[in-house]
Amino acid sequence: MALHYFDQETTQRVFSEIGRVLKPNGIFATLLNTVEDSETSDPDFERIEEDFLENPAGIRKRYFSVSSMRDFTEDLFEEIILDNQGKTYKDDIETLIRFIGKKK
Repeated sequence: MALHYFDQETTQRVFSEIGRVLKPNGIFATLLNTVEDSETSDPDFERIEEDFLENPAGIRKRYFSVSSMRDFTEDLFEEIILDNQGKTYKDDIETLIRFIGKKK
């Protein structure tokens, strides 16, 4: 869940660090909150930057799309799966971002 709480610059550094510490041909897999989450249209949430919002309690959270995930990962990983078909048992959301990539 930690990938959700950083601005764009920091998020890119986190992905770069994940790529750095993986062994050659290592696999990175994650399931991420989607920009289609109902929170993204909540009028009480303030937009800090693209897909990065702050709720009334001051908690900032990033939401991902297939496009933004590709932007964060394309130089680091060979894409194996990248789609918005992820599901969770705690919510009714069925469009979570799924990513599996192999270190380049």
